Amino acid sequence: SALRDLGGKAKAKSVRDTIVNQLMDEQEVLDESEVANGEAKYQNDIRWARFHLVNAGKLEPTDVSGHGVWQLTPEGWQMPLDAATAAAICGKGSATEQTGSIPSPLQDELPGIDQGDLALKNLLVQMPDAAFERLCAAIMVANNADETVVTGKANDGGIDGTATYSVDELKLITFRVAWQCKRYGTDN
Repeated sequence: SALRDLGGKAKAKSVRDTIVNQLMDEQEVLDESEVANGEAKYQNDIRWARFHLVNAGKLEPTDVSGHGVWQLTPEGWQMPLDAATAAAICGKGSATEQTGSIPSPLQDELPGIDQGDLALKNLLVQMPDAAFERLCAAIMVANNADETVVTGKANDGGIDGTATYSVDELKLITFRVAWQCKRYGTDN
């Protein structure tokens, strides 16, 4: 739910903060007792949830999403957000096989730069508006945006997303940004 609210891809800190805010909004009590490594129990629970979601194919592994970034898979976007699904996912303990290579069908579709550019343009023009906005949010995250949120709807004529950028590594100086997604047809 948190990742869906954040556009499907976000830095781990933004995901954790969103989860905590959602739990607090639902009047849930956060277990702040420390586990063996000194981490708060609720934070440890979030880490384990990520582990199980990756193993269930609902989140991309680090070699796909990037270090410190959580990203939903297509299956993750579609999974029901209910207790039965959560219990089934957490019951899976075996790791699924993960590879760092691009799947061969995608490689076959992009044999050269010119053809790849055309394929990318066609893909961007044909994708649903909401997917295009999520792609824009993913680009913001890839460019070090924090707290990235997709706010727009198709044909809304307004802001489609917001994020925070840090000027310094300590994140003492930050600024908010807003963006609007623009996509033009094949004839423009």
